[in-house]
Amino acid sequence: MEKAKMTQSERVLAYIREFGSITQIEALRDIGVMRLASRISDLRRQGHNITSKTEPVKNRWGETCHVKRYSEVIRGLDEYEPPGKTITVGKFVYPRKEQT
Repeated sequence: MEKAKMTQSERVLAYIREFGSITQIEALRDIGVMRLASRISDLRRQGHNITSKTEPVKNRWGETCHVKRYSEVIRGLDEYEPPGKTITVGKFVYPRKEQT
């Protein structure tokens, strides 16, 4: 039996939960999502509490630009931790962080 393929929205949510936040360049580079704002909109419509903040970054010419960084507001650790010992994002498998 084939394993169900994750949707782009599921990959974005898994990435945010594992790494804390995501920007457009991280979405494209790490999980192959081209239209991050659309996937964030989809997640918000599904009821996920996704927030954004604008932060300054330098482009390749040293100029200051502004990008959005998206994160999820977590009410409790149980809502945050994915089940199992690992989390899969695209073709990458990451160990889940241990609770302290």
